[in-house]
Amino acid sequence: MGTPSAGMAGAGTQGAATNRPAVNMQMAMAATVCTVLAIVLIAVAIATPWYAISTAGSGFSLSSNSGFSGTSETMGNESHTQTWANYTEEYKAEHNGTAPQLAGVYSTTMDLLVGGIVFAALGILTGWMAGQGKLKPVVPALVSILALLLTLGGFGYFAASHQAAMSADMGADAPPFDGPWKSFTGTTSQGGATAAWGPAIGYWLALGAAILIIVSMVLGMRSMPMAKKPDETQGA
Repeated sequence: MGTPSAGMAGAGTQGAATNRPAVNMQMAMAATVCTVLAIVLIAVAIATPWYAISTAGSGFSLSSNSGFSGTSETMGNESHTQTWANYTEEYKAEHNGTAPQLAGVYSTTMDLLVGGIVFAALGILTGWMAGQGKLKPVVPALVSILALLLTLGGFGYFAASHQAAMSADMGADAPPFDGPWKSFTGTTSQGGATAAWGPAIGYWLALGAAILIIVSMVLGMRSMPMAKKPDETQGA
């Protein structure tokens, strides 16, 4: 027969164990894997093109891909790359020191995506701590929401700002026909040449990362159900 103190200690231990959320390790691991994949997708998105323009006609072809490092243009067998720093310097020299808007769209988008990576990584850390009972489950949920908002923010901001920034930078030099300075995505034919423009792979990878973060949030919340109240446990 155990001593009263031992019995009380055992009851206290059982109560603490009962009040502690039971962690579903399979769902927690799946949430972690989704978050890691989201981080990888965002990192790859930052390193790949976000906008592409192609023009093809009789005997010639021209394509350009823009990413966070700059724009790469290819015409026939010749290629040329311009960084956003060089673009900004040249633009300022031609516009009395006025800074271009297009470079700012790319830098702001990248800042948002980097923030998404940081908070997604913090989501893994805080999720692990919540699983150990060191943090309330609401903490990793809030961190994941911030990661989602930043990633979606980069995706949405780019879509909403790219065309307007290009139009502002071109100003009166913008051609009267349709192009990326008039719409975010589209096609047109002028003078026997056909042009197409729109978001490239990096843009869609960012969307994929946001979806993975949503899946991770759902799995993470389901992996840590709320603890039962003491009176509910006793009644059971």
